[in-house]
Amino acid sequence: MVKKTKYKIANIELSKIVSLLGKILGIVVKEQEGLQLYNKIEEIRSLSKASRGTKNKKKIKLNETRKFRQLISTINKLKPRESLVIARSFSKFLNFSNLAESLDSVHKIDEGKIQKKTRHQRIYTFRRCYW
Repeated sequence: MVKKTKYKIANIELSKIVSLLGKILGIVVKEQEGLQLYNKIEEIRSLSKASRGTKNKKKIKLNETRKFRQLISTINKLKPRESLVIARSFSKFLNFSNLAESLDSVHKIDEGKIQKKTRHQRIYTFRRCYW
């Protein structure tokens, strides 16, 4: 006999929820816009991630990195319709991510587990989860 388990959304790690939302968005993009455009979105996402540089506090000149130049080149080659779909995809993902973080905070408040995060912690969480 299979044991049924009830899962609460509050028990799932925020990064896993955001990852799941990203995968669902990817499926929708593939179905609605096709694999070619999905691959362009993934290429831009990975180049963006790679062009961020190191995590130390030294000044990073993004425009001098090879990955950043490649990112700019890829974006400049997009057709207007592709640019619109890609911008909307990133926008939707950020909206989903913000919604997930808000819901996560509400669940933590309900459970009495809320803790104040510094600005640095929020930025680090955003980068770790969403990119």
